Amino acid sequence: MCTEQNHSRLSLLRKSSRLDPAMLLCLAFALMAAISAARAQTATETVIHTFANFPHGANPYAPLLLAADGNLYGTTCQGGPANQGVVFKLDASGRQTILHNFTGAADGGCPYAGVVRNSAGSA
Repeated sequence: MCTEQNHSRLSLLRKSSRLDPAMLLCLAFALMAAISAARAQTATETVIHTFANFPHGANPYAPLLLAADGNLYGTTCQGGPANQGVVFKLDASGRQTILHNFTGAADGGCPYAGVVRNSAGSA
């Protein structure tokens, strides 16, 4: 059994090369508890937005940025009026706001890079 006495012995484990069977049992239970806790946590994915039509962007290649305001920011390589990509914001409900439409001229087009964070954590 993993008792308080065994817990105090664990602190001595670093100073001693002798492993007591009670300490080994205590370590084994602690390891099994940690593994069980890790397995109990499961991840789920939720689609919050689908790029379904070209005017609002298509082919988002770059990672999204989660900004300090709680919104996601990103870029697409296609879509927008000139079909050169867009910069967009997604709020928590998945509502998209287009922040910039690339023209393929001086502002570039088809960005493969994403939005970056400034020192204040804003997009």
